[in-house]
Amino acid sequence: MNHRIQNIDGNVVYRGHSTEYKEASAQYASCLNIRSNLFAPAFIVQALHDTDVINTVRYAKRHHLAIAIRTGGHHYIGMSSTGKQNIQLDVSLAYKTIDVSRLETKRLVTCGISLSLHEFVAMQRKNACFIPHGTCGGVHLGGHVQSGGLLFTSMFGCLGDHVKSFRIITADQQIRKVTRRSCPDLFYAVLGGSPGAYGVLTHVTLRAYKDVDYPFSVGMNPLYPYTARHLQALLDLMVDWTCDPNLPKNAGFLISTAAGGIAVDGRWYAKTEGEAKLRHHYFSQILRASPFNVSVGDVSMDAVRAGAQALSIARGLEYPILSESKYRPLSILSECDVKLHAMREIELYPGATSWKRLMLNTKERDLLKRRCFVERFMKKLSELDAQTEMKPIIQFMFFGNANSQFLRNQNNGTSYSHRDVSMNISIVLPTQNETEGRFAETFCQEMHALMVGEHGAFDLDDVRFASFPYALHNTAEEYNLDRMRKHYFDSERKYQKLLRIKRHVDPTKVFSANNFAIGGMRRVKEQHKNV
Repeated sequence: MNHRIQNIDGNVVYRGHSTEYKEASAQYASCLNIRSNLFAPAFIVQALHDTDVINTVRYAKRHHLAIAIRTGGHHYIGMSSTGKQNIQLDVSLAYKTIDVSRLETKRLVTCGISLSLHEFVAMQRKNACFIPHGTCGGVHLGGHVQSGGLLFTSMFGCLGDHVKSFRIITADQQIRKVTRRSCPDLFYAVLGGSPGAYGVLTHVTLRAYKDVDYPFSVGMNPLYPYTARHLQALLDLMVDWTCDPNLPKNAGFLISTAAGGIAVDGRWYAKTEGEAKLRHHYFSQILRASPFNVSVGDVSMDAVRAGAQALSIARGLEYPILSESKYRPLSILSECDVKLHAMREIELYPGATSWKRLMLNTKERDLLKRRCFVERFMKKLSELDAQTEMKPIIQFMFFGNANSQFLRNQNNGTSYSHRDVSMNISIVLPTQNETEGRFAETFCQEMHALMVGEHGAFDLDDVRFASFPYALHNTAEEYNLDRMRKHYFDSERKYQKLLRIKRHVDPTKVFSANNFAIGGMRRVKEQHKNV
């Protein structure tokens, strides 16, 4: 590299064989075998403030380069990084502020996007408030809010639905405060369009719920050793909820499986000797958020209680398992979602060499029962258990029915797609060698063929969320958002609108450092390849 970026107060790490570069460029991605050159930016700017960000954007424009933005977490197919002569802008240390000065009077909180989800929920607990979010504590707020922030969406909608305004540095090096009223197009595009493709998000102002406004909220988070019988009972309950047109929107439901043990509040609890023959554990989460004192009976918890007859690995743990018989503040319930989380693949299998991920989403609620989804899924899962020692990590997420707040929020000025999804399934298969890798790839393709399509229980169109991308066949096309847009966006009309906004705010594609950016990757000009 003949030229080096100047006027950066933060650290700049250039490509090479140094330990510093390897550590700075490495990140967790759970797709199929990620190509190593995807995590090989020409250099990484570890920005400390706005001036570092602006100088990086100015340098990229001057030298016809592109920038991939990393707020500190990860992307499932690695698209917060880049390769070739492009730049990774790491803002994980730049924007960590929290402003709760308007929480009591206006129910608003302003946060820097570099906060991890662990830090975000700690803020909520400290200030007795709740803002919807996902469960993986390692993600950071910037990418999380742009791709949705999904969990108990049926009750409140997603994290992005609660954005009142945001602060962003665009390709013209201007700092903009954006609201739905002041700049509706940019507000629409950033919240759901293509994470990191429209500028460098720095802060978000979010609408919060105070614990005192929801005094009768309850949750249940039991942990059990895995049995197929218990998992099937929970899935039957989730399908019943999905198909129930009268189910109230204040119900949330999540099921996760974890292999070998579980991480709770930063501590690792392995299987006991008495459970040595068990492949993995699972835990379920049921939540009812309510400002009113109504009976818990409006949401059935019988199937979850049935699992409590099994030996609970939660006994003796320091972090309390929440009981449905005791009212709990929303801030505590949401903190438990993150701390008691079984989907931490990188912690479960730090030595895995590759991952196979399959996402399944359905909008056709009635098909789940008519085409015997639970029975077919459990049968296929039993084949995996019988043929291999691999331990899948699976998460089942209930999105709701026609009463879902995620669906009702669809006209709020954001562009998040597939709001009418009722259930999401994520399957992760950690593999340690090529043989396991081939088996896992075949299994995911067979499961996909069984569940998706004309005769499957899931959607023919194979819809996906930008926050949960996957590559089924590990082809270049599957890493290309433009070519796969019919899966990620509700309509071609929406995609073309997002593309027009992209061309307006970033005409030279500064923020298009890989093919998961809307409109495709910026091509490095031949005369600047040696920059």
